[in-house]
Amino acid sequence: MRILFNHFSFLYGCFMRFTRWRHFPLVSLALLLTLTLGLHLATISNPDVPLFDEQHYIPDARRIISGEGTQREEHPPLAKLIIVGGMEILGDNPWGWRLPAILLSTVSLAAFYDICRRLGTSNKTAFLATMLLGLDNLMFVHSGIAMLDVFLVVFTIFAFWCYMRGPRWWWLSAVSIGLASLCKFSGVFTAIPIGLHWFIIGYKKNMGTPTEEDQALTPTTLELISAFAEQAEPATPRALYNAFSFQNFSPNIMSAIEDSTETAPLIEIEPACQPVTELIPSKRQLLRSKFNKFWKVYSNPLTFIGSMLLAPIVFFLFYAIFDMCIWGHWAPDLLGKIMNALNSTGSIKFAYGVAFPSRPWEWLLSPTGSLYYYGRLFDPTNEKYATVLLGYWNSPTVTGMINPSIWLGGLLSFPYAIWHSFKRNNAAIFVVCWFIGIWLVWIPLALATDRMTYMFYFLPTVGAVALGLSLILTSWLKRAQNLAGGATKQVLKLAAASFLLVHLLSFCIISPLSLTISLPVCALLLIFALFYVGFGKHFTTQFIVSAGIAAMVMRFILYRPLYDKLVSDTAPWGLPEVSSLWVASTLIGIALTWILFLLIQLAIKRVTHIYTSQPNSLESA
Repeated sequence: MRILFNHFSFLYGCFMRFTRWRHFPLVSLALLLTLTLGLHLATISNPDVPLFDEQHYIPDARRIISGEGTQREEHPPLAKLIIVGGMEILGDNPWGWRLPAILLSTVSLAAFYDICRRLGTSNKTAFLATMLLGLDNLMFVHSGIAMLDVFLVVFTIFAFWCYMRGPRWWWLSAVSIGLASLCKFSGVFTAIPIGLHWFIIGYKKNMGTPTEEDQALTPTTLELISAFAEQAEPATPRALYNAFSFQNFSPNIMSAIEDSTETAPLIEIEPACQPVTELIPSKRQLLRSKFNKFWKVYSNPLTFIGSMLLAPIVFFLFYAIFDMCIWGHWAPDLLGKIMNALNSTGSIKFAYGVAFPSRPWEWLLSPTGSLYYYGRLFDPTNEKYATVLLGYWNSPTVTGMINPSIWLGGLLSFPYAIWHSFKRNNAAIFVVCWFIGIWLVWIPLALATDRMTYMFYFLPTVGAVALGLSLILTSWLKRAQNLAGGATKQVLKLAAASFLLVHLLSFCIISPLSLTISLPVCALLLIFALFYVGFGKHFTTQFIVSAGIAAMVMRFILYRPLYDKLVSDTAPWGLPEVSSLWVASTLIGIALTWILFLLIQLAIKRVTHIYTSQPNSLESA
């Protein structure tokens, strides 16, 4: 046993040395993307017939290929043409239908990772956010089928990524907004988070929460004195006013000046100088300073506004070009065609009982995406079970449901992001803007138009939930690291690790993948994430062993008694894997994991104490 432990310690030491390699974050991201891509390819041909709304878009793509045009004129043309392109290159088969969505969604995960990093988060936070997004069931399902929504998500993420790269990329961000709108008309909402974020804090490098490098460069009072001493102008009142101007010094220096003036004056003004009134700026100087401050904070407003105005130009220009590619001729009345498409898609009014619709506020309040269908399992009129989920396919089971962890995370991450946005945390501010612009805007729109909406309309917001959750998890870990020990530290670490366990386990159960494929991959990802994020070898080993034992107890001992007790004709939620059986199993499993973890810790401490105290007892004898 000791030899095995020594070998494990050696491998762990090698792994930790590898994590300190400066390119290790890119290696971890490549590993995550490779595994996600492999899971997609493992199920790309199952089923080998069109499922759910593929039954509309794949036949429509066949019509476009044959030169008959499109029958789905209520939607813009770009996403349909991408599906057509895949079928033209790879053939009219599952690979041709679904591979474009798989490849583009995988690339968008890499862009999402870089968005998290540019918002000031650490590599570990960005990795957790990308893992939560890539292994959410709703995101995974739509990333592997020929529907329009995943292409909307892809270009939305590309628009955010280009915006984060700075003013030179803003024009490409506007192009991405236009392309997102050419996939679905709701892609125009992409401009709202970008505009809100820019309006709140503007664009600056490392904006928001300062990084460690920025904090290390905060000047001291002596450095400020030397900086003033190097001014080219003599120490006149006008020179002092210019020296204190924000054009010459950063906000960090100005705040340090305010703090230092209470203890020691920087420069004494002699009576022989010019009158003190010279220190008071005129109204013209104040207006000029305010304009310069606005210009500096908002990083060239004309550049941003001009770039964003490019989005509608791209939309109308490429709408005409893509429409011509579909029909083979230019549309005589392009604006009228777009208005007819908007009227057609807006004419679908909300009505329960048809195609499992749901209201926008229900996407966060219900784990099934609908409060109406919640608890409606048994249909007494037909005397048979009726699913309460938006089912895409039966075998394999493909459902339009987010992971329960993401549903719970939406209830937590939005308030958390609002609270921390007041602390000028840049990532939290962008999460709030993302929620407002992509999800919250649907509520007044649905109330005003009574338009039919579905759970998968929440798909573009899952990235905001994933980023907010990763901020919460890393804050727990950071707080745990600052604690010397005790129950609070163990509870925080166990809570964060248990959340990742529930997320990956729920993905294994709900996703269309076979458990023989998803369980080993998710187990490896969980172990890697716990090591990489910094739980430590002892905690990770003990937690994985505890979770494994708890899972076997739940599967082989407690599953059947719980099933007989909880699953009945009136059982809530419908499917067993998302019913009260699932909730009870999860809660009992987590409780067993915590209990086993504590018992293993106590046993190890006891054995270690006996092993270390034995030589002393022998010597005393």
